[in-house]
Amino acid sequence: MALAERNESVQLWDPGQASAEASLWRGRGPGTTSTVEGRSLWSLMTRHAPPPTIVKMDCEGAEYAAILTSPPGTWDSVEHVILEYHPVPGAHFSDLRRRLEDLGFHLEWHAPDDRDPNLGMACFDRTP
Repeated sequence: MALAERNESVQLWDPGQASAEASLWRGRGPGTTSTVEGRSLWSLMTRHAPPPTIVKMDCEGAEYAAILTSPPGTWDSVEHVILEYHPVPGAHFSDLRRRLEDLGFHLEWHAPDDRDPNLGMACFDRTP
């Protein structure tokens, strides 16, 4: 299963180096693809009771689709978002930041990678 924009089958690319590097975005070098079930963040968040208050994401590029396309109600219970963001064509950390700020979060800390500004970690908070 993979985090995706919608609940539908998706192609998951695996570079073969480590299972933690599988992604919906094809990377450089050799690898293989597999068809897996995709699940939206909304569908994952609403299947738990009580809903989560902390969201930690490290989903190899799927963070953009998960955050940018999720309905606002997805985030009602969430107080903290901790994420690693990855290079995805046409996507930038500023898109994630703008969306989360529009949802009422503020940036607590941000650590971009020194070698690649499209890779880094950030923490957002909504608690007073």
